[in-house]
Amino acid sequence: MKFLNKLGALALAGVMALSLAACSSAPAEKISITNENIETVLKDTKNRLTKLNEVSAEMSVSVGLGSAGSASTGVTKAYIKDMKDPVLKEIIVKTSQDGVEAEDALEVYIKEESGKYLLYTIYEGEWYKQEIESYYVGYLFNQYYITENAVKLLDNIENAKVDSTENGLTKVTCEVPTANVFSLADGTGAFSYLFESLNQAFFNVAEPVKANMWLDETGMLVKYEIDYTAALQDVLNTIYGSYGASLSGMLEVSDYTITVEMADFDALDGFDLPENVKNAQEFANLEDGVITIDE
Repeated sequence: MKFLNKLGALALAGVMALSLAACSSAPAEKISITNENIETVLKDTKNRLTKLNEVSAEMSVSVGLGSAGSASTGVTKAYIKDMKDPVLKEIIVKTSQDGVEAEDALEVYIKEESGKYLLYTIYEGEWYKQEIESYYVGYLFNQYYITENAVKLLDNIENAKVDSTENGLTKVTCEVPTANVFSLADGTGAFSYLFESLNQAFFNVAEPVKANMWLDETGMLVKYEIDYTAALQDVLNTIYGSYGASLSGMLEVSDYTITVEMADFDALDGFDLPENVKNAQEFANLEDGVITIDE
């Protein structure tokens, strides 16, 4: 799947990354969020997220890896606009390595037209389009499904506790139990930047994954952060062990954090394809087939 390889190459541009982002919503009642009502608040938050049609986000993934005393940190930032009915997604991905930003950015649009899905992407300064099966939309881009991934996080956490108030937002700490880590990571594409595929056998995770969430004054989830650092180290240990390799010289994980901020809840007025994207050529016009999707 050459297009998937192109995605992976850009996202890995030295190391790897992932995330989601910010908020402003329709008028809702202000509430007091406490440890006594946090479970009820989160259930309501999940219900509100599932009903959203439009949202924008900024997703950031920071990955720090090293060995033999050297370390490197890659950051991937994704800027996303997402509409569900009809489907329209804008995804712009930028990567940096140790603070140096890569020249190329991945720009993608996915649009539903007459029951079909069209994938638009830019290649050497020109926009191209291709019809894509709905299966591949999810397969290639599930890490950018904003509200769906937030709901999956809510479905997989436990021990939610009110921690503090920051800039008018209520910070809630929680954790993903070891038994749920694969379900969350696989379902949200959280490890897609690092590996093309991993099955549950590799997720021999020793400790729960820590997560933080920030709720606005109405109880809406506007930001979350997941710390997969220790979990990624456990996965790498299992991979090395499965090949009988020595762990002494293996990669050491200093960071693997995903942060997502959501905004513009049902407020992406006039969101549509830019004019230059609407005039995209067919992918078939590319002689070398660099951006084809091979089933």
